[in-house]
Amino acid sequence: MSAVGTDTRRARAQRLLAGDPSTREPGVELVDATEEELVLRLPVGEQDANGVGVCHGGVIYHLGDSCAGIAANCSGTGSWVTTTATVTYVAPGRPGDVLTARSRVRWDGGRSRLVDTEITGPRGTVALMQSQMLRLRTAEGEGQ
Repeated sequence: MSAVGTDTRRARAQRLLAGDPSTREPGVELVDATEEELVLRLPVGEQDANGVGVCHGGVIYHLGDSCAGIAANCSGTGSWVTTTATVTYVAPGRPGDVLTARSRVRWDGGRSRLVDTEITGPRGTVALMQSQMLRLRTAEGEGQ
């Protein structure tokens, strides 16, 4: 993709993140937005720990879902939302870690998309996620 296309994709990702306080306020940052993938990161704080001292699964899910949603909304046209998501947690994140989520649109069926996301930390993969996204219906009746 040309530099202009990548810049446009990055600018759209930045606008989406700026308009989403539930993702922005915990400290999620945009790392990259290319034709192939979208990358976000989140420093894990003490407030993100569960009762056994590791990063709460909901924090990991939120990072992955945000990354998948922004990736879907930066690919093509329309507004996309998650309808289902399957997460497999393979290792814990810990306070002090920086988690990185990488999302790729794997399939685009016009009205739905599948997005694969991997969340990693300093010791490797933390979680794998697959999300199904649905294009919202517009006022003109396009989409769902």
